[in-house]
Amino acid sequence: AMLPCSPNDIRGNRDRSMAEQLLSLRWLWENESFTSREKTFPFSSLTFPMRDCIFFKAVWRMLLWKLGFGAGPIMQIRLTLEYDGTDFKGWQIQPRQRTVQGELEARLQRLYGAPISVTASGRTDAGVHALGQVVNFAPTRAMPLDRLQHALNGMLPPDVAIKRAASASPDFHARFDARRRHYFYRIRYTKQPIGRHYAWYARRQLDLHAIKRASHMLIGQHDFTSFCVAAHERENRVCRIYACDWQQRGDELTFRISGDRFLRAMVRSIVGTLAEIGRGARVPEAMRDILHARDRQSAGESAPPQGLFLERVIYPDELREDESRETHPADFVIGHRHRLGDLSHAQPALAQHAQ
Repeated sequence: AMLPCSPNDIRGNRDRSMAEQLLSLRWLWENESFTSREKTFPFSSLTFPMRDCIFFKAVWRMLLWKLGFGAGPIMQIRLTLEYDGTDFKGWQIQPRQRTVQGELEARLQRLYGAPISVTASGRTDAGVHALGQVVNFAPTRAMPLDRLQHALNGMLPPDVAIKRAASASPDFHARFDARRRHYFYRIRYTKQPIGRHYAWYARRQLDLHAIKRASHMLIGQHDFTSFCVAAHERENRVCRIYACDWQQRGDELTFRISGDRFLRAMVRSIVGTLAEIGRGARVPEAMRDILHARDRQSAGESAPPQGLFLERVIYPDELREDESRETHPADFVIGHRHRLGDLSHAQPALAQHAQ
């Protein structure tokens, strides 16, 4: 009953068993009946990590096609989005709430004349912004990419923009194929009514040396349960942090962090805890104890969402360029301060909301 078609539709007894297994695999995969980044296939006792089986997925899709079940490989469309999260209840669709996913899928349905489901590299919370969110979807008909980008930008509201549209392989998955995600968080010591949606206003100066020491303890592979607001969820909470540091320029602090994956509200929980260390409420060495505790109550309160930005998402073909970019953190901070600190130079989505 779980198969997409009856075994009687399979021609040739010799291929029957293999075809049934392939169809079961397709059903499992396309219905995404998994709760973590791994999936156990029906004809094997092995568990394959999602990110390591791109070749395997391509093979079974081609075998299904050769056996006559379904169409051939369908190219995916990859979109890179920028959005101002101020007026959104986060990325993910929610009943009777305005979300980025809801806005995008509604415009895609109008454009293609059929329901379109998109997959994002990750879900941002209410009030969190993105400069480089990546999504993918399977189009129902062919359309030039430049026309697609132009049409969507004309249909989407002012606080969402398509920065890039590109074709991707049939097996591209914005979430599971991602290798690194980069976030940054902005703190300002000067109160700014215009621009308040893009930084956390801190009344007290933070001890930069202390928060830098504490931040460096996060680098490496750790269990980040203490920084996960959804600690009741059964999920893998081990993440690898590649870079984690602070830069100060004038009255602004920028926290920059990159890792292979992030838990829900993990970055804001880290920033809130580091702020307590910067104010002297905790010592820098407490960060190590917080990690080992694996208890959300041991960490500090989450920082507010408006200072957080998903900066970019990195995929296998972009790793080398990203690693070379890691060596120039000052350029990163200066570039984004120029873009976000002065609204006259901000992107249209940010500037229009501030007005």
